[in-house]
Amino acid sequence: MTRTTTSRRCIITGKNKSRKKFLVLLAAILAAVVLLVPVPRHYKDGGTVEYHAVLYQVVFWHTLAMDEKNTYSLNYYYDGMEIRILGFTVYDGTQKMEYRYCD
Repeated sequence: MTRTTTSRRCIITGKNKSRKKFLVLLAAILAAVVLLVPVPRHYKDGGTVEYHAVLYQVVFWHTLAMDEKNTYSLNYYYDGMEIRILGFTVYDGTQKMEYRYCD
């Protein structure tokens, strides 16, 4: 007795197609959220705030800076913003500023 096998075709119905599209869209949205939503970090160095995501990083600097004698002084500080994409700095607007007290 010989058995003949027939190959079955898997026919994708409209319901399975729409479910597959939904899962792909859900995975894309989840990947975008993980890669693009930043986590804020607040440093206790005078007010520096860093927003760090997987693909980019934004830092708002406000920290004490060293003066010419390589010592920390209350007269100098860094202030500004820095943007990094994939670890490369694309914008660096930080400046070393000096406090001026008026008498």
